[in-house]
Amino acid sequence: MKAVPPFTRHLSNFFAHGIRYASTNRALKKFSVYRYSPDKPEQKPYMQTFEIDTNNCGPMVLDALIKIKAQCDPTLTFRRSCREGICGSCAMNINGRNRLACINPISKGSSVTKIYPLPHTFVIKDLVSDLTNFYAQFRWIEPYLKKKDFTDDQIGEKVFLQSLKDREKLDGLQECILCFCCSSACPSYWWNSEKYLGPAVLLHAYRWLIDSRDDFTFERLQQMQNGWSAYCCHTIMNCTESCPKGLNPGKAIAEIKKMLLYYSSYKNKKPMNDRLESLFAKNMNSIVAFSPRFGCLIGQTIRYASTGAAMKKFSIYRYNPDKPDQKPYMQTFEIDTSDCGPMMLDALIKIKSECDPTLTFRRSCREGICGSCSMNINGRNRLACLCAIPKGNKVTKVYPLPHMYVVKDLVPDMANFYAQYRWIEPYLKKKEFTDEQVGEKVFMQSVKDREKIDGLYECILCLCCSASCPSYWWNSDKYLGPAVLQQAYRWMIDSRDDYTFDRLEQMQNKWSTYRCHTIMNCTETCPKGLNPGKAIGEIKKMLIYYNTYKNKKPMNERLENSVPA
Repeated sequence: MKAVPPFTRHLSNFFAHGIRYASTNRALKKFSVYRYSPDKPEQKPYMQTFEIDTNNCGPMVLDALIKIKAQCDPTLTFRRSCREGICGSCAMNINGRNRLACINPISKGSSVTKIYPLPHTFVIKDLVSDLTNFYAQFRWIEPYLKKKDFTDDQIGEKVFLQSLKDREKLDGLQECILCFCCSSACPSYWWNSEKYLGPAVLLHAYRWLIDSRDDFTFERLQQMQNGWSAYCCHTIMNCTESCPKGLNPGKAIAEIKKMLLYYSSYKNKKPMNDRLESLFAKNMNSIVAFSPRFGCLIGQTIRYASTGAAMKKFSIYRYNPDKPDQKPYMQTFEIDTSDCGPMMLDALIKIKSECDPTLTFRRSCREGICGSCSMNINGRNRLACLCAIPKGNKVTKVYPLPHMYVVKDLVPDMANFYAQYRWIEPYLKKKEFTDEQVGEKVFMQSVKDREKIDGLYECILCLCCSASCPSYWWNSDKYLGPAVLQQAYRWMIDSRDDYTFDRLEQMQNKWSTYRCHTIMNCTETCPKGLNPGKAIGEIKKMLIYYNTYKNKKPMNERLENSVPA
């Protein structure tokens, strides 16, 4: 390289000879982590500071903790499992707020990130809280379906149906993942955790109280008829503020309190779970004030969430291929979001079930791991299941992913994208094994090699990044786009793959990769916090010297010589 490439500080990229690639400068970040070892009873808990390079680390705090454990101190202890925000294992206090480490991005800037176990809990070791009391309380409410005319064995063999309206009552309740963030943020639970059930347990209790299939509503309420189980809630609302799933435990507790006022009315009901809708009109002499902040009625003995309608308008893109003479148009729907889940997908499901059953959109997991519900919401590509319903009275505009053919309404045609994805062969390829043998054998890799894949394999193929890329809009028939290129890079640097040279060779053209102009929309819009722009930059660097990968054994051996012989 005789010419010195100019440096642009804003994007931290080098621009030279037709390529742009991400800077490999170190991005050092300090983390102050709570440490406690039960094996050293004479040593008090203390804060230990670690400094790591976040450039070669995943984007979330959990990725940083895994890196610290692997590179700095293998004794660091914390819980983790799914890394997708659905198991609740990695709940901890990050910079003063209870969060899930797997979906909490590493904070930008030079300030030290402080990490503690969940507050006001006994600590087993380091960041691992003792949840024994919580699980005992959870078992006490019997969080499962109970029927009077069936034994437990029969319940497991029979399907109990419920109406769509009854099923909708469980939205905003069944999504709880028992991470304990809400209860650990509740001062009332800090003071009375041995008696007060806490927000998480009460949310689940309410979930079964209003299930139309359950026959034990009266009995469930009866066991809470004491001064501690539910009434210790003082509507502080920390639980709702701290829930990583956007649920509202405070509202669920308030509904339980309303039901407890007339719990005897459930004794002879068939089905026993008939709700208090018919009782809401009764005079409530204890009501003394209304709180606009939380939408709660505050009384002498109880506080309960307002049942007033919260109307919200949604303007949705409509297109019907069965009506070719009708041009696409925007249709406005107005729904009550007070009895709807907190996310945009919940609103769309409510619109489809109550307003227009012909409304068409993709959806599946509702947890941000399948990528089905990607769409453009108020001008940004999002996952509808992770995008909260915007507050305020402005109309929320919903479109399919931009610059794509539309199958119907909010369903884009992804045939071209999947064809490009198949073209890069996104699976492990070995030269000394057949495809059948690859599926039968375990191929090991070092911790260091495994870490290279962090920030790549988490991609869920939602296409938010590629659909926000102007270069992909203009050349989607030739340019692979951010999503596909990130997956291609994931297999290029996998220490177990033997086809690095071949994968690079098929991209030796001016279209597949080099159409990227480092606009970086892809990184801005990724709902998983990944960096496709950096992956594309690394591919461009590899393409400069791709011949060096030709005779390597194993062929994917990296320039760092990190793969053991």
